[in-house]
Amino acid sequence: AKLLRGASETGTGRKEIERKKRKECSQKQCDQLTSSLFELLVSVEEQRSHRAFRVGKDIAATLRTIVVFAEVSPSSVFRHLDTVLPYLKADNGVSTDDEASIVGATCDIIYRLTPFLDRSDFERLAAGPLGGDLVQITYKFGSTTLASSIRALSTLAHHFDAGDDGLFGKKLLGLAL
Repeated sequence: AKLLRGASETGTGRKEIERKKRKECSQKQCDQLTSSLFELLVSVEEQRSHRAFRVGKDIAATLRTIVVFAEVSPSSVFRHLDTVLPYLKADNGVSTDDEASIVGATCDIIYRLTPFLDRSDFERLAAGPLGGDLVQITYKFGSTTLASSIRALSTLAHHFDAGDDGLFGKKLLGLAL
């Protein structure tokens, strides 16, 4: 994380060149690790019948690891956003505890990636079921996922393309009433 964040510091000469090289190398490694995590997620889904009692825990653990990469290297995770959105539906056929962990991690990924949404991505998400899914999570899982879903909804409501009368803001206000 320090390499990725510290690489934007300015410097001169040889140290700056070396810092840029380390940043590029770190970014490539994050991209590779993130892609591997998404491959693992797909693999867990494909082997669902063989891993029946572990599938929920495996999905949750993989998504929790992706949250870490969403924090340190959002660009590595961003291109996979559409892969994680279906997990908000909470219909994975796993235990309630595992389901709560899955949707909580998915909310945390959305929270971390929202600042990187451009206008078209934001509008696409606003036109879809995302706002309703986040509200349903607060009701279905209560305190277990409340902070994660409210944080994601709040970040979406305050996105620079949200406007004063945006959908996500209305959903958030509706929860407060």
